[in-house]
Amino acid sequence: MKKDRYLWQCNRYHLDFGLCSFRNGFAQAAGKDVWVNPFNLKIVSLNDGSIEVITADNEEEFREAIKDYQVICGCNGDLEEKLMSLGIPILEEVS
Repeated sequence: MKKDRYLWQCNRYHLDFGLCSFRNGFAQAAGKDVWVNPFNLKIVSLNDGSIEVITADNEEEFREAIKDYQVICGCNGDLEEKLMSLGIPILEEVS
């Protein structure tokens, strides 16, 4: 697994609607400032202005890294299908 850390003056909404948006293939971990992308096997977390990007070497390593998360995948059908194919639990959104 590769880990990179960045200092970036932003809040979580910069990631929600920008870099880590559903449109860019990311799902958000429920209740956390963590976004996961099953297509490029990246896990992005935000903590006090510090961003950590973890890139898994393979799907098994990615699954293991996020095994305790439930994710919200929005309206992106491809994203939902990919998460389900990896056996990653998806949190049902309440309307």
